[in-house]
Amino acid sequence: SGARAQARIVLARAEAAMGRLDAAYAGFREAPRLDPRSPDALYYLGIAAGALAEAEYGRLLEMAPASARAHQLRGRSYQAQGRSAEAVAELEAALAAGPPLVDVLVALGDLRRASLSFTEARAAYAQAVELAPGHYDALYGLGVCDSYAGEHVRAAGLFRRALRVEPDSAPAR
Repeated sequence: SGARAQARIVLARAEAAMGRLDAAYAGFREAPRLDPRSPDALYYLGIAAGALAEAEYGRLLEMAPASARAHQLRGRSYQAQGRSAEAVAELEAALAAGPPLVDVLVALGDLRRASLSFTEARAAYAQAVELAPGHYDALYGLGVCDSYAGEHVRAAGLFRRALRVEPDSAPAR
C-alpha cells in the first residue's frame, strides 16, 4: 500500500540521516515491494544504492589501490569526466596488474576507437573476444574496427555473432 511505503521511506531516511546506510538501504528496498508504482521509493533506493557503492569503492581504493579493479575504477571515473588520456593510462595499468579483465579490455577498446586508433582498439577487442567469445560489446567493437579497416566480410561475421547475443541491436544490424 502507498501509505505503508511512505512510512517505510520516512523510517529509511531517518536511518540514512544517522549514517546507517545498510539499514536505510534495506528499508528503501522494502518500499517498492509495498508500492511498486512509487517514484519516491525508487528514487531513494537509487540514492541509497549509490551511497553504498561509493563507500565500497572507497574501501577498494583504500585496501587495494594498485589492484586491477582499483585502476579500472579510476579509469572509468576519468572516462566519465572526459579525461581520455588518464582513463587509458589507468585501464592499461589495470591490465598490467592482471589478470586481463574483459570489461577493462572493452572500455580500453572503446576509448581507443573513439580516438580513431582502430588498430589499438582492435587489439583490445580481440583479446576480449578471446577471453569471452560471446561478449556483445567486444564482438561489436571488433566488427567496427574491421569495418573501418576495410575488412567488411570479417566485420559482417562479427556483427552476426553480436546479433546472436543481442538480436535486437540496431547498431549491429
